[in-house]
Amino acid sequence: KRFWGDGSDVPFQLLHKSNTNEYFLIATSGSGISGNKTSICHSPGMPDYWVLKLDHNLDILWDNSFGGSNFESLDIGNAVIDNNGRLVLIGSSSSPISGNRTATKYGIQDLWGVVINPNTGDPITDFSFGGSGYEYSSGILRLNQSGKYLLTSNSDSPVSGNKGVGNYGDFDCWVVEVDGSDFLSIEEQVETPITVFPNPTSDVITFGANEVITNIALFNSSGQKISVQFSEENPFERTIDLSSLSAGTYYVELQTATSNYLKMVIKE
Repeated sequence: KRFWGDGSDVPFQLLHKSNTNEYFLIATSGSGISGNKTSICHSPGMPDYWVLKLDHNLDILWDNSFGGSNFESLDIGNAVIDNNGRLVLIGSSSSPISGNRTATKYGIQDLWGVVINPNTGDPITDFSFGGSGYEYSSGILRLNQSGKYLLTSNSDSPVSGNKGVGNYGDFDCWVVEVDGSDFLSIEEQVETPITVFPNPTSDVITFGANEVITNIALFNSSGQKISVQFSEENPFERTIDLSSLSAGTYYVELQTATSNYLKMVIKE
């Protein structure tokens, strides 16, 4: 099987979900929507995390990109499946809060993790660790069924950000023990709280959320942003009139105070 877009796509890991005989392919990608990649690149020309869920025949069930306005990177061993079947992915990010990164930026480059809904590919939550310098993620290890994880990295940061130990040399090995309940305790968020109706549509489409929608943007299938008018009468809803656009596939990125969401829209 070939999984590709129009840019640089680099695979790092293949995880097998044995109870459903499905797979998660973990990669980075600088591709826009092209080839058999259907998710946008949040920083065109620079890599995001790219995750694909595959069935037992290695056909794509969904794919999604995770990143901000700058550079994201991964290494082999950067993903695990948690006790509830969710995907936990940890890498390195130099992005500020942008794209679908909502976690604090501490330094030049942080450890940045994403917890991913295995059914939809949507981010459930994200988290970051780092000091004022560079952190390079090298892996995540789940400690049996305890719910705890070890995050391994290289770091040149002093005590700063949420790094509590100093630096002894140029780059040190930095190991962080994390209680998974710190970022995996939000059971009710496994299903995304965004509603889209009607979809497909020939004209007007409405997006609803259970919290205030702070920003919304529309992209075509090439990842180019399209200027459109959004209704703002209800802070929990946004309505778009797509009647002037050509038929095809579009993507809407919504931001709330706590999360970013990416939804596919079909214009008839």
